[in-house]
Amino acid sequence: MHRVLRFVILSAAMLPAAASGRNVLVLASRDSLQPAYEQFMSGFRPALNAQGGVELFTEFLDSPRFPEPEHRQRTLRLLREKYQAKQIDLVVTTSPPAFNYLLEHRRELFPSAPHVYALVSELELPSRPLAGDVIGVLDRFDAVKTVELARALQPSAQRVAVVSGVDAFDRMWEEIARRDLQPRFGGMEFTYLSGLPLPRLLEEVAALPADTIVLYLSVLRDGDGQVLRAPDVLQKLSAASSAPTYGLFPSY
Repeated sequence: MHRVLRFVILSAAMLPAAASGRNVLVLASRDSLQPAYEQFMSGFRPALNAQGGVELFTEFLDSPRFPEPEHRQRTLRLLREKYQAKQIDLVVTTSPPAFNYLLEHRRELFPSAPHVYALVSELELPSRPLAGDVIGVLDRFDAVKTVELARALQPSAQRVAVVSGVDAFDRMWEEIARRDLQPRFGGMEFTYLSGLPLPRLLEEVAALPADTIVLYLSVLRDGDGQVLRAPDVLQKLSAASSAPTYGLFPSY
């Protein structure tokens, strides 16, 4: 919740000091039922409303279910036409797809509105410098520290099974895990259960030795192309797994 309050402070600071109403648009990466978005908005909406004189608009890219370039262009036309007669004073993006989408299309959509980003980690920031009116509070997720915690709870564990899907977000975290974990835990055996169909994934974790550490990263899309909610997959995974399961994100 303290991160949400920091977002509200940033957002309030970027809004114009006007006596009349001010308009804030939240552009979300996925759909309205994603737990991370729900948790963020449950704190952000009432805290922002407490500032007074703010009207809040929300839009959703729904990028995992509609990744096609054609959908991105349809969304661009929709946003441009929908808000062409509405003064948007601030745009808040949640998660990397919306963050990057607005960076790409800001001039076409809301060129004068400051941009505050949320639910983005340092690893997901672009390498190029951001404009001075693009700011946010970074989330921090650490696969290494998560495994260190697991080893403290399971000191006899000698293997780690890392679970991820095939969505771009899933693959990004798999790459981070492959890069960071093996050098840090060189004496342990690592298995990557990556991009499997959900039924096969559940079979694999059910057959693991009990002294395994199961590290669940993200499964937004499985090997059959099925679009999923990552916490729902984790619920099924932890029920099926013969070994303790650890998640990377607070929304789990």
